[in-house]
Amino acid sequence: MAVIALLSTVACASVSWAQTFTATQALAFGTFAPSAVAGTIVIPPVGLRGKSGGAYPIAVNLGSAASFSVSGGGANQPYSITLPSNGVVSLSLVGSPGTTMAVNGFSSSTSSGQLSGTGALAFTVGATLSVGSNQAMGNYTGNFEVTINLQ
Repeated sequence: MAVIALLSTVACASVSWAQTFTATQALAFGTFAPSAVAGTIVIPPVGLRGKSGGAYPIAVNLGSAASFSVSGGGANQPYSITLPSNGVVSLSLVGSPGTTMAVNGFSSSTSSGQLSGTGALAFTVGATLSVGSNQAMGNYTGNFEVTINLQ
């Protein structure tokens, strides 16, 4: 049985100097086995990992949504979150950069609203990983950008 372990790191952007925007947990698709049929692994912003097609999750590493926190904003300050568009993010096989998997369908537990009364916010981000037929085994890594706009 082939096994793929996957971890994606994050990059954060677009905060002014008075706020702190921290990635507290990386987006991880967990461990799974590919097959001769293409499939997907889905990490929702809230909830359990899912799959479709020929990607078979293994319970050793269930994966996790990325977690972020914002502090230092104004009480009840409006915000909006921008996530990557489809076709922008891919993960590369460590040691073999030509071997990739696409990450699309980014979603967050919140997309806009107001910071708390203390100027804070915590939210999570999930996405869908496209696993190719007979995808090469190994550890894959990549980055994506999350932008929070404080108005």
